[in-house]
Parts: sequence; structure tokens; C-alpha cells
Amino acid sequence: MDISLQVLRAKIRGFHVAAISLTRRIRRSSGLKRQALRIEKNLLGNTSRQHLIAYCLLRGVPYERIERCAKENSPNPKVIFDLMKE
Repeated sequence: MDISLQVLRAKIRGFHVAAISLTRRIRRSSGLKRQALRIEKNLLGNTSRQHLIAYCLLRGVPYERIERCAKENSPNPKVIFDLMKE
């Protein structure tokens, strides 16, 4: 397996672990702290999505098979390309 694919897989696994931790913290909190944690988890989810798309594209999976999303929700191609170049 290519080293760039291994790096992306490791980062995606790290995002997964962080998301689980954030979910637990969200359940235990309330008020403004809970809201801030939800925003943090949404940002983490977006970053994870970009890495997953880059990983799939590097493996040769066409974008149409990866996800179907609304036009206003489509990922930034520059960010995806930058992740693929890393």
C-alpha cells in the first residue's frame, strides 16, 4: 500500500476516535459548552469527509460512487486535491 494511503487511513482513524470522544463529552455537557462541542464535532466531520474523499479518489473510486450530495454541499476540490498531494 502506498505511504500516502497509509497516512490518510491513520488520520481518518484518528478523526473517528476524536469524534467518539466528542460525542461522549457532548452527552455530558449542557448549555454553551454543549453548543461549542457540537460546532467542534461538525468541523471535525467536515475534515474527516474531505480526507475520506481524498482516500477513495487515490484508490481509484469515482466520486459519483463515493457520495451524492446537494450542489451547495459539495466539497471544495482544491482542499481535496491538496490532501491528495500531501
